[in-house]
Amino acid sequence: MNTIRRPLPRMLYFAHIPWDWVRQRPQHLADALASYYSMTVLSPFIFRHRNQLRRGYREPSTRYRAYLHPPYYQRSRLAGWLDSAVMRAQIAWWILVCRPDVIWVSYAELVRYLPRRVKAILVYDCMDDFAEFPALHGQRDEFLAYEKRLMAASSLVCVSSQHLLGILRKRYAVRSETILVRNACPAGMDSALKETPTELVKQGVWHIMYFGTLSHLDWESIRSAINSLDDVVFDLFGPAEGVCLPVDGSRIKWHGIVSHAELSVYALQAACLVFPFAMTPLVDSVDPVKLYEYVGFGKPIISVRYSEVERFAPFVEFYSSPREFVDVLRKMVECGFQRKYTAQQRSIFLRENSWSERARVIKQTLDKKMDTRP
Repeated sequence: MNTIRRPLPRMLYFAHIPWDWVRQRPQHLADALASYYSMTVLSPFIFRHRNQLRRGYREPSTRYRAYLHPPYYQRSRLAGWLDSAVMRAQIAWWILVCRPDVIWVSYAELVRYLPRRVKAILVYDCMDDFAEFPALHGQRDEFLAYEKRLMAASSLVCVSSQHLLGILRKRYAVRSETILVRNACPAGMDSALKETPTELVKQGVWHIMYFGTLSHLDWESIRSAINSLDDVVFDLFGPAEGVCLPVDGSRIKWHGIVSHAELSVYALQAACLVFPFAMTPLVDSVDPVKLYEYVGFGKPIISVRYSEVERFAPFVEFYSSPREFVDVLRKMVECGFQRKYTAQQRSIFLRENSWSERARVIKQTLDKKMDTRP
């Protein structure tokens, strides 16, 4: 007997970052949700630095469309007014064309471009405490007003960390349903571990690697390790815009931005992977994608200790000060950088913390809301 296949519900995924930039939570979640929704992604077109975009990460089943800000739209009040008019027209057009059942918004300021009333289920995905970003301090109150408005209008708010969930509930007296949807491991990391013999790793020095933006690094701890341990080298991979890199001979090396495929090759050469962030109110709310990736790479891991990462304790050696960072690193050197976790623990962790698993939870929640729509 032939069964009639119901069409997938439609989702308009309104993102604030260029889609082919460094892959972050918005791209990973959209790809995972595309298994359950007919997906249209709207992301900004950028005129500058287009040579830094990464191609080849687009899902064939997803429609990708770009929206355009007028040139210099942040330079004056008149340019800002023009931007609002142009952007609202674009978004209204895409809502009319796509007729979405769900509108997904990845950044609070984007609410200014949405119609005041939409029939679709509105979802706000809050991945960071954006109000604590230094670049926003001049417009912090304006951003908070947008976030309050979006939370009030949303049927569902997804939050990436428990600490951030508490902040939003304290900051806004809003009754929107809020669920914890943590970050996850990128797809394709669940293959068997490629063990690297210790003697091939060392080659005279131990390579300590960090993957990610350099703007939040704890340079004091890194310098303490360099000054205290003669046989370690720090290899840093990621964007360094606005960062004054320390000059320590050849023992702190910045390798720039590399593709994720290249990172896995470099990770094989690492003695251990580190997450040495300087603690700030912004970092307190971070559920670091890096730690998920580090477990996927299957290497020993060292991380600064704070409440959001305590659940990584089976996989990570923690530190709370520059001296403790040096002590942990010294002990690892002495034992030849033995991994704390087993291959089986890693396999279970990757299975339970995949983006597809996160998407499944979101779909279940949205299904209930669709069932109760008038």
